[in-house]
Amino acid sequence: MYGEYSEPFSYRDDRIEISVEPEGASFLYRRVCDGRVVEKIIADEFNLTINPVEPFHLPEKISRFLEISFRPVILKPGSKKSIYLTFPLEIGVLLGKGTSYDLLDIFSLSATKYSLYGTPDAGQITRWHECQGFDSVPATDNRYEGVLYLTMENQSSGFIEVSRAILSDYGMQIWYGDNVSLTCSMKIFSHSTAETFIINRPLNPGMKSSIPLYVALKIPVVQRKGHFMEHGLS
Repeated sequence: MYGEYSEPFSYRDDRIEISVEPEGASFLYRRVCDGRVVEKIIADEFNLTINPVEPFHLPEKISRFLEISFRPVILKPGSKKSIYLTFPLEIGVLLGKGTSYDLLDIFSLSATKYSLYGTPDAGQITRWHECQGFDSVPATDNRYEGVLYLTMENQSSGFIEVSRAILSDYGMQIWYGDNVSLTCSMKIFSHSTAETFIINRPLNPGMKSSIPLYVALKIPVVQRKGHFMEHGLS
C-alpha cells in the first residue's frame, strides 16, 4: 500500500481499499476503511504518495505529544540500554511532488487514546500507547503500528526506573519499508527528569523516508534540541 503512484491503481486487503480510477476527464479517488467510504475527484494528472505519518491528527488534533508506556526498565548510573517499542500510526494520502504536497486523505486503523502526563494545571495531554518492550525487533502489522528504537542513557548518580517516554511531534521523521520505524534517544537526569530526541535515521538500510504531515499542511516547524520530560519517568 505504501508508495508513490502516478497512474491509476487499486489496493485491497481485509480492512482497507484504495483506488484511483479514470472518471471522464478526471480521476476518482476512493478509500474504504472499516466500511467508511471516502470519494474525491482529482481533476488533473496526479502524483500521489501513501505513507505512514505522525499519529496526532485523528479524530482531530488534540495533542502534539506521544506517550509510550512500557514495562519498567532499571538502569544503573552511567549505563545505556536500547529497547524496541511500538507506536501507533496514521496513514496519509498526499498529492504533490518534490517539496510541494497537499493532504488528500488521512485515516487510521489504530485505536486513539489520550492521557495526561503531569498535573492538571501544568501537565501535557498526550496521545497514549502501551506496549511491552522488546530486546529485538517485534513483529508488527505496519498498517497499525511501527517499531520505535529507543536508546536510554542514565546520566544521574543513582539507579533509575523508566517506564515511559514522551516524544514531541517537532521534526518527527518516520521511515517505511518491510516495517515502519522511528528512532529516538533519551538522556536521563533524575527520577523525574529526562530529555528525548528524534533521530533522523531508519531502523534498516533501504527504508524510505515518509513525508511528514506538517509538510503537507504547511505547518512551520520550530527547530528544538529535544523534548524535556519533567513529570516523571514512570
